[in-house]
Amino acid sequence: ESLLISLSGGVAGVFLAAAINRAVRGIRLPSDVTLLFDLRTDWRVLTFALLLSIATGILFSLIPALQSSKPQLVPALKAESSMAGFRRSRLRNFLVVVQISLSLILLISAGLIVRSLQAAQTMRPGFNPENAVAISFDVSLQGYNEERGRAFQKQVLERAQALPQVEHAALTDYLPLGLNYNDSTIYIEGTEFKGASNLPLAIPIESSPGYFDVMGIPLRGRDFRDDENKKESRVAIVNETFAKKFFNGQDPIGRRFNWHGPQDPFFEIVGEVPDGKYNSLGEDPKPALYTPLYRDYSGTVTLVARTRGDPKQVLSALRGEVQKLDPSISVYAAKTLREHLGTSLFPARMAAIALALGMAIDANVL
Repeated sequence: ESLLISLSGGVAGVFLAAAINRAVRGIRLPSDVTLLFDLRTDWRVLTFALLLSIATGILFSLIPALQSSKPQLVPALKAESSMAGFRRSRLRNFLVVVQISLSLILLISAGLIVRSLQAAQTMRPGFNPENAVAISFDVSLQGYNEERGRAFQKQVLERAQALPQVEHAALTDYLPLGLNYNDSTIYIEGTEFKGASNLPLAIPIESSPGYFDVMGIPLRGRDFRDDENKKESRVAIVNETFAKKFFNGQDPIGRRFNWHGPQDPFFEIVGEVPDGKYNSLGEDPKPALYTPLYRDYSGTVTLVARTRGDPKQVLSALRGEVQKLDPSISVYAAKTLREHLGTSLFPARMAAIALALGMAIDANVL
């Protein structure tokens, strides 16, 4: 009997391993770098595991046979059999309780994960992902200096805006829900300064004019202008949580802040936008602020565009425009914003897969 149990467990383990391999190969990581998993079956390990299962079954089959072959006195045998039966019964009951408890934990966790996924898929991210695309590129990898880099980025934006399938286009250094966490200290004009280490935090985002139109974010106040592209252009747009937290819910337009303390030049707030999700769909509302992209240079930018036609075709057209300007520039993270939302759901999906595997193992044990 023990031999049959060992063999059946080994066979079930092989099928379970094959199922896990198929599941892992089907996982699509939210990355443009293709990751290859070598999940081929190692027949040496499989043979060793099979032989070990047979040996274990034989060993545990022989031990009771050897014990039963020893002569024992009838009274001692009765007493010992009674106590052994009692101990085995208690142990079996204990193991059954543990198994049922673990199964309940797995079932409850699976239900919570499913509910979380359903809630995340219906949650509003703070922007409109429909008929919108994004591509990223980094000119600094090809040795572009600031002057050439700025010119190239503006050319890409102009070509994107000229495409008939594109309704709006803009550049940004930060695409929400991209699993890239960032924040900066904020000092509000007129508040008590207790040192730079005690300043509150906000999420900084740089964007070009038209960004809010592309993302479908309503704006109260004014957008950035094309001429606000110098260090002296200290203007900003903040979200509702920024206004509530730092201005007690009062109108933030016209108020001022900076990064490090009262000794630094101040930025003037010229607009306000609703809250959004920046790092994850399940996060609490966080203060965020936007400043002009062209004020501070970065070689890495993301082009976002709202389309009139098929987003997939627009992605191909945008990639082609970049290649026409410079074939050496690599485009990455080219996807629709609906696909981009899947990145934020990746941790929850991985948790669901892990729970499913745990339940499969639990069922195999039962």
